[in-house]
Amino acid sequence: MKKKLHIIVVLVLLFSVVTQTVHTRTVHAQDQDNVEIEYLENGDYLVTTITEEPAQTNTFGISLYSEPTTVTKSKTKKYYNKYNEVIWYLKVTGTFTYGHGYAQCTKSVATCKSNSYLWKLTNKRASKAGNIATAYVKANLYKSFLATKPVRIIEQYLNLECSTTGKFK
Repeated sequence: MKKKLHIIVVLVLLFSVVTQTVHTRTVHAQDQDNVEIEYLENGDYLVTTITEEPAQTNTFGISLYSEPTTVTKSKTKKYYNKYNEVIWYLKVTGTFTYGHGYAQCTKSVATCKSNSYLWKLTNKRASKAGNIATAYVKANLYKSFLATKPVRIIEQYLNLECSTTGKFK
């Protein structure tokens, strides 16, 4: 069952890479734990992935004599319609320091973008607490670009958590 789910995830992500302008990275076998898919009743779905940012300092192996490790990671949640088009996304980027039995988030940044004139993203914010970076956005769906009252509202929180050993979820 897990293997079938992995194959489905890979196929969905590969298809979205081919058809979308928003960057999506392909999923490799070792990354399967870093991808979550949430299906909605209307056929739309959300795909959440964790990626490592290019600017990083990483120490391999933690010992009593090593310095703590600082790393920057991102977690992205993309909202797809039933036609596999990215409608909007929310991304949290956090800088974390971990090692010697502790983990701390030192910086948190939220970014979001809508690819549809019917979806408006509001109230974007980022926060950090302990070893967690958080991003928030309110996604409002309108019937037309002239409408003033949304027909659907989705509030989305996205947490990126670092363990004391550098595992992210």
